[in-house]
Amino acid sequence: MVRELNLRRNKISNKGAERLAKFIIDEDNTMCSINLNRNRIQVQGADKLLDAVHSSIRINNIEIGFGNLIPQAMCVSFEQELQANT
Repeated sequence: MVRELNLRRNKISNKGAERLAKFIIDEDNTMCSINLNRNRIQVQGADKLLDAVHSSIRINNIEIGFGNLIPQAMCVSFEQELQANT
């Protein structure tokens, strides 16, 4: 059971973000907090993660805004999804 996942500074990029999103959607039901700062994630990977956060009512914290190449508007979308989960 994984409640907190810290992948900060692992350079997972879009491919890793997409795999993590698939895991969250298909397999995980316990993860609450994820740190993905400084991973070179771009819009494509962040979009998949946003879908995963939307599908999971347990995730209440995701750090993704620093060190990734995603627009501020997408960070706001993550905030909105997290607020909906609480």
